[in-house]
Amino acid sequence: MTMKKSYLKTVIVLFLLFCTYGIIAQNVHEQKNISFPNCLNYKDSCIYIGNIFIQKISDKKFEDLESFFSDNILFRALTPPSIITSNNPTEVANTLKKWFYVDEPDQCKILDSKSEFFVDCLHIYYRVFRTYKGDSYKVEQQLYCEVSSGKIHYFGAF
Repeated sequence: MTMKKSYLKTVIVLFLLFCTYGIIAQNVHEQKNISFPNCLNYKDSCIYIGNIFIQKISDKKFEDLESFFSDNILFRALTPPSIITSNNPTEVANTLKKWFYVDEPDQCKILDSKSEFFVDCLHIYYRVFRTYKGDSYKVEQQLYCEVSSGKIHYFGAF
């Protein structure tokens, strides 16, 4: 009986250590590694990526966004003036910077956001208050992403 309790305690301790340590995503091209603390499965990893993605936009750290995208990203965005496409992580990060970059911090603020796992992809939602050339307005955007090896390889924005 004590053998079973000892074994069970060891398994629980190892499980807790694994949860605390997290999972590290390995990047084939030796780019910056993204760590996934407390992520035990694909769904958790996707939600974590979505939350950090939103935080980077909120903090205006657009230079960090490129590390979220795979080298062969497929980016498609439908915006009021046009359809935007790209297969280059740098171009995708620069596009997002153009959407959110402002001179004054009060000119662009995330009002509401969430990231969730939807069917088999990452869904990111945010609503932004923005001032541009004296006009204030709210923008809502839906992003649908496919994630592989800790990187976004498909990114659709609507």
